[in-house]
Amino acid sequence: MTSESLYGQDIQVDSDLDAALSASGEMIVTTSERAALQDIKARIETPVGGLFYDAGFGSNLIVNLYDENTETVRQQIVLEVESVIEQDPRVVIGSVAASVKSWDEKTLTIETFFRLIDDTNTYNLVVAVGQNTVRVLDDTSR
Repeated sequence: MTSESLYGQDIQVDSDLDAALSASGEMIVTTSERAALQDIKARIETPVGGLFYDAGFGSNLIVNLYDENTETVRQQIVLEVESVIEQDPRVVIGSVAASVKSWDEKTLTIETFFRLIDDTNTYNLVVAVGQNTVRVLDDTSR
């Protein structure tokens, strides 16, 4: 089975989730692991209810930004990130680990690690939540 058939393909988007265009003006398609990672990043960055055609798609990360920084709230955030990533069928169940790296009055930073099916790499996403936005800052394979 090829990685394209395993991970699918999608229209490539930029950091603002706008379609990337080639020099000729055509949309660029992303495939393989990059398609899976792009979809996972979109799910993390999209608030639940943000897609009119899929009300359950997205995350509730923005909800906790202004909560009190307690161990209970940190655990809720970690569980939210882990469950959002595990919703993607290309992610190995049980491979997701997240932790709150920093949290001040303006920004929350979460680090995640996970594996994709049929892939030996561990992927790392760093998520920043702040000022009513959620952004995936980095993704690298280890």
